[in-house]
Amino acid sequence: DGVPAPSGMRGMPESWEICSYASAIAPSGGRRVAPATGRTDVAEWFKRCREVGVQLHRPRIVKMPLKDFADPRDVACFAWHVKQPDGFDYEAVEAATPKLLEQIDAVLLDLEPLLRGTTEEGIPCLNAWGFSLDDVSILCYMRNLTSVRGISWPPKVRAFMEGLCAEAGVSLYSEHAC
Repeated sequence: DGVPAPSGMRGMPESWEICSYASAIAPSGGRRVAPATGRTDVAEWFKRCREVGVQLHRPRIVKMPLKDFADPRDVACFAWHVKQPDGFDYEAVEAATPKLLEQIDAVLLDLEPLLRGTTEEGIPCLNAWGFSLDDVSILCYMRNLTSVRGISWPPKVRAFMEGLCAEAGVSLYSEHAC
């Protein structure tokens, strides 16, 4: 009760809405997360990152030591669901890895100037005032990219990803990258 919801619904349907709402009502004194800003430069960068990144991490994420993929049937189900809507071709993207690595390296370089601030802990972040949902929105995806061996992480981007994941207590896939 008391949670804003679209007409005719109870509660918030999207996880991003829930995160934004929880962030907005967090009690003072604790760590607060600034709301998403809607920066178009970040949205455009993230779109380009996903276009290349998905081709790199999809065939590899299922090889990470995750409970979600511990059973080969779960891996097969994931692969089938990914392949059905858009005809994703695992073999073709794996063969294209060298070209895709060059592309993702260029995209990651473009992220560095978008990191305009630092957190209270001195970790690079997207906005001058510190950590926000903007950072959260791309950090989850960046973590998936750590499953890919051969990415050349620009120093500031690496510090952003490794630092914020460490602060959140979230491990990376780097040691299992393939």
